[in-house]
Amino acid sequence: MKFTHKHLLLLVILCSIAFSQCKPDTPEQRYINEQHEAIMVIHDEVMPKMKDIYQLKKKLKVMKDDTEAIALITELDAADEIMMDWMAGYDKPNTDTDYKIYLRDQMTSVQVVKKTMLETIDKARQYLKL
Repeated sequence: MKFTHKHLLLLVILCSIAFSQCKPDTPEQRYINEQHEAIMVIHDEVMPKMKDIYQLKKKLKVMKDDTEAIALITELDAADEIMMDWMAGYDKPNTDTDYKIYLRDQMTSVQVVKKTMLETIDKARQYLKL
């Protein structure tokens, strides 16, 4: 393919459009990005624990006549559900919203998710003597 002046002009136009869309981060956008990343660190820390919940439930299900095992399965299900609900409801905000309150609330929520999951997993492990 031969590179012509039309190709060069098209390239210049596309580059100028692309660069015009790139705005430097505002203080508000930097705050949103930093808080979002902090929230995602907690999420990423506990997300792999979903596998632990599944494996613990599997071990407890064989004890179908044990009321404590059944209660632990219910708690593990609830811990799994709280994570799924949080993930389904979380959306990184933009500066058009009341982002500081939203991000503060989401940080609190993801910390509750983490605490719930870790405590429930620990309780099931102690019961199973793992």
